[in-house]
Amino acid sequence: MQNHHLDSISTSPKKTARPIFFHTGPISGKYCMYKIQDNVLPTEQWRAIHDLCADSREFAYYLSNTVAHDGADHAHHYYFTHQFYDNYSVNSPHFETIAPLVELLRPRALVRIKANLYPSTSSVIVHDPHTDYDFDHRAALYMVNSCDGYTTMSDGTPIESIANRLVVFDPQQLHSSSTTTNAKYRITINFNYF
Repeated sequence: MQNHHLDSISTSPKKTARPIFFHTGPISGKYCMYKIQDNVLPTEQWRAIHDLCADSREFAYYLSNTVAHDGADHAHHYYFTHQFYDNYSVNSPHFETIAPLVELLRPRALVRIKANLYPSTSSVIVHDPHTDYDFDHRAALYMVNSCDGYTTMSDGTPIESIANRLVVFDPQQLHSSSTTTNAKYRITINFNYF
């Protein structure tokens, strides 16, 4: 299933959207497909999301003791999350702030939306590879801030964390997150949807 909605989005009144990088390649007999778009939102919408997730005292994060689903107990394999949407309902009073991203993706139905905050570490730590759910759906990852952290796709390609970048991918393909060393934290927003 192709998502053509991102191909013609205007990032601001003065610019047109950059073409999306579309990668396909063989990975152990499978194909890895993802789309990347930079400057996906106008600056004022990105700033509202950034300020909410990074600077607001009214935005609560909750500790998750493991990053991947395997239950691995590694010292730096933890992070903090904020559930915007889960279990068929909005779970955050801040959902409207991320509404421009939801509108951009044009989902038929939402599964989950959550903000992820990975604390800074002395060296970049790559978390264990994982998949999101065991059913066919789509995922998007929005980078809230720029840092040296990244998400590694199943073909081994690291996707840099650049503020206001959106990556659309198949969440049933293995992927992994990382920490950062050159910022206080790495913040992303994960969308799972149909």
